[in-house]
Amino acid sequence: MLSKGNKIGNHIQAAAGAIGYLIFRRGFTNLNKSPVRKPVPVPSSPFHTTSERPPRSPILFYAAVVLVVVAGIAHAAGMATVNDDAFISFRYAQQFVNGNGLVYNPGERVEGYTNFLWTILIAAGMGVGADPVSWSIFLGIFFYAGTLLLASGFARRMTGGDTGILSTIPIAALALALHRDFNVYATSGLETSMQTFLVTMLFVVLARRSDARAFLLAGFILTASLMTRPDAIVFVAAIVVFTILGKKEIIGRLVRLGIPLLLLFIPYWLVRWDYYGFFFPNAFYAKSIELPYYTQGLTYTWMYVSSYYPLMLLLPLAVYHIIRRRRAIDPVHSVPGPAAGEASRVGKRSVRLGLLLVISFTLFIVRIGGDFMFARFFIPITPIAYLLLEMFIRRVSPAWTAYSLAALLVAGTFFRYDYFSEKNHVGYIADEWQWYPPGSLGETKKSGALLKRYFDGLPVQVAFWGGQGRLMYYAAPYHAIETSAGLTDTFIAHMRLEERGRPGHEKSAPVDYLVRRGVNFYIGPLGPLPPGGPALNLIVFDSLAARIVAYRNPVMDSLRKYPGVYFQPMPELLDEYVRTLGGKTPDDVAADYGWFREFYFRHNDDTTRERAFMEYLGAYGRPPG
Repeated sequence: MLSKGNKIGNHIQAAAGAIGYLIFRRGFTNLNKSPVRKPVPVPSSPFHTTSERPPRSPILFYAAVVLVVVAGIAHAAGMATVNDDAFISFRYAQQFVNGNGLVYNPGERVEGYTNFLWTILIAAGMGVGADPVSWSIFLGIFFYAGTLLLASGFARRMTGGDTGILSTIPIAALALALHRDFNVYATSGLETSMQTFLVTMLFVVLARRSDARAFLLAGFILTASLMTRPDAIVFVAAIVVFTILGKKEIIGRLVRLGIPLLLLFIPYWLVRWDYYGFFFPNAFYAKSIELPYYTQGLTYTWMYVSSYYPLMLLLPLAVYHIIRRRRAIDPVHSVPGPAAGEASRVGKRSVRLGLLLVISFTLFIVRIGGDFMFARFFIPITPIAYLLLEMFIRRVSPAWTAYSLAALLVAGTFFRYDYFSEKNHVGYIADEWQWYPPGSLGETKKSGALLKRYFDGLPVQVAFWGGQGRLMYYAAPYHAIETSAGLTDTFIAHMRLEERGRPGHEKSAPVDYLVRRGVNFYIGPLGPLPPGGPALNLIVFDSLAARIVAYRNPVMDSLRKYPGVYFQPMPELLDEYVRTLGGKTPDDVAADYGWFREFYFRHNDDTTRERAFMEYLGAYGRPPG
């Protein structure tokens, strides 16, 4: 049953659809009219409507920007959290600071991160003694505030000489400050906020200017974006298409765009290829990015767009832009003189660029199946989508239409449809903030500190499920393997995918592989225990239960001294078992020995105890094995 909040959201969606239809019908009607106007001076901005009245003082606008940014920072800080995936990057950063290189496990080169620049920034903070959690939150909010300022600055250019009340409001920035998931991923410990800032800056630079310096700067921004997340290659393709569609100085602009990529990104990519041994990051293989997953991608996209339903207005905006793309001058913005055509072209260029960036990345998200984290993949293009809507709002007339659309955008963002009001996941998609809310890290740090004390000085190897990334960072075992996708292990990452499931969690390490790798313990969802019962392959570290993958005497004997660690010591159990062999059947002994051999004897030099089994089974004509 839907909650009261969701019912209200449904009503708002229905009302928004009806209002949106009427507004667009009226707005398009007005846009298609060519009112007779007296000649007026050429406006300073290509986005605003003309007016004979003097523009409002920018002081009100700047005051509004300050309020929006401060309120947004407060909103983001109040929701600040760090999820488990971030701690994989933290461990890479820690190993780098310790002099072991960008590795998860010393001596093992596996590229388990996809956010090189972000990881380097985290390492820089750790190098001067900063806690990675606090440092990542600070960096995330810093880039988040930068994105709000970029959106506000772009809005200021759109207002130009406008005199209406909307000229004092940075509409997109205000909506973003109220956007729940935009604020969630202002932190999270991930690179999302940094990537969003870079993508927004890319749009703002090329939307405002088309000269040589703008394309050179865009090349540097794209390089930084690619080194933050490789999937920014989609934006590179979009900018190339945008440049070609511009039909001016195509070769020169593409050359300037490509110079930073050739000088910085390609050498970086070749060095990392040589260092890690694979052309793509390990996550590319672990998450099967090469395989399409359209059904899940469409579900992921629909959930985001229907949750923040004002984004549905982008579709009629795109249709409107396509229909009118061949018109040299927009009637609403007609101004006399030669500058009018250039002003209109700049406005159209901004819309074209924004739509290319948003649509291309949305298609990419649909193809790869989205993500298990709700909204995360859409955050980098959300500011552009909102700026496109703001551009459209500022173009329509009469004033009440623009006010209604602005109110719909802001209110519809704040009163979103919440799919997670009653549970923290829907199908394969989860609200990560509910999994890792603020204050949830304390218990994990406490458990990690205990494990670190127990593991100190031991060559412990741990296999862990993805959700235990935070615990592994604080436990700091000598060697760790992520087993839900193989992010830190090339064998698991390159396993053949038999069937699709939860994005990013579709591969699971075979037990025999973990045994061959020398894994001692598995920490994660336990599920059914192997033959022998929990008393034999279960270990409890205080209140944390784990599975013993292979019983190795040196490690287990060292752990026995801690009263908080409980497990069944195998040597004593085997002695008791051998003492009572006469009361067991050969079939039972053969089955038990098979399990003892895989769990214990193969990993320990214990010929005396093993010989007792072999002699017993040999006496009954049952060769062991």
